[in-house]
Amino acid sequence: MNPHQSVPARSFWRPAVAERDRLAIDDLWTPKFAIGQDDPVLSDLLARGL
Repeated sequence: MNPHQSVPARSFWRPAVAERDRLAIDDLWTPKFAIGQDDPVLSDLLARGL
């Protein structure tokens, strides 16, 4: 049994990126939540006082 059998093609570099037209690349990631242009964002460096 291959552990990658059930993984979608977009999970692999060649079919997701290398074999596609550069303008047709999409669906590389699925954000867990939306971040709007006006939403405040605190980076790890700021949180640690660096």
